[in-house]
Amino acid sequence: MSVIFTRTATPLPGKHVEALKYVKERAAALKSIYGVDAQVSVRLGGPLGQVITVSRHKTLQEVEDLRRKVMVDAAAGSLPTSTASVFQSVEDAIWMST
Repeated sequence: MSVIFTRTATPLPGKHVEALKYVKERAAALKSIYGVDAQVSVRLGGPLGQVITVSRHKTLQEVEDLRRKVMVDAAAGSLPTSTASVFQSVEDAIWMST
């Protein structure tokens, strides 16, 4: 069984270009630093500019280990971080494939 991690980000009004730029930068950093391939997609319909990243992992422990590394590296300035004025909301979800 594998695990799918999604992060859905809804930008503040007028910030959709800045939000997409940040999400693409973050996905590129995840690939270069951790080898994680995070697909970036923009929602068709619904909230304007909503962006989702999707990554696939072998186990839930792999997701947890990665999240811990990302938190440490983001706090240390090793990963791109967004300003508080870009996103209205961010929601993470973990899915188990069957």
